[in-house]
Amino acid sequence: MTDRAQKVMKYILESGADEYDSVKEKLMDHFHGDETAEKYLNKFKKASKKPGEKIYDFAIRLKEIFKYAYPDAYMQDSFQIILQQKFIDGLDEKLQMKVKYKTFQTFDELVSETRKYSVRLDVIEENEEKHEFVNQISKTSDVSKLREKLELVELKQLIEKQNEKHSESVKAVVAALKDEFKSISAAQCTKQSDMSLRMLELTKAVNRESGERVPP
Repeated sequence: MTDRAQKVMKYILESGADEYDSVKEKLMDHFHGDETAEKYLNKFKKASKKPGEKIYDFAIRLKEIFKYAYPDAYMQDSFQIILQQKFIDGLDEKLQMKVKYKTFQTFDELVSETRKYSVRLDVIEENEEKHEFVNQISKTSDVSKLREKLELVELKQLIEKQNEKHSESVKAVVAALKDEFKSISAAQCTKQSDMSLRMLELTKAVNRESGERVPP
């Protein structure tokens, strides 16, 4: 014992009490003297399994409260039924359905059976969570594939539009060439050097529009 408990124990021993029952009684009176049966009864009524609390831990805690709530009768069979029912009421709904309509000879038997069901439910829920996780991954993969397909379709459409744009530009240049040839008179055809230069400029323009490499 340390701190306050050590000081109280020293005081009790110095007062002459050296028998176990006598020491226990004085310790209980000191630390729990103001805790009446009514107070424990209220605790018992409100008691339920805490989130993450183990089945055995809940059973021990409930049994301890029950003992102080009914100090003179908690060992009687009729009161054991009250303890069992309160234990079941304090469980979550899934566990309640597993043990609610079964008959148990003792409180310990009820606790042991409840613990088995709790372990099984934990395994089932864990498997369900894994299955749901796999499904989510699969859905994410399907969405990614669909997105890739859409992106490819959009890219193909963009290329087609660009090709159409270049095609129209080329057609416009060719039409301009035809008009140019029509406007050239027979006398002007002898000017080969001037014509060659103009053809070269037009060719470069066509190549630029179509994205081809422009010759030097």
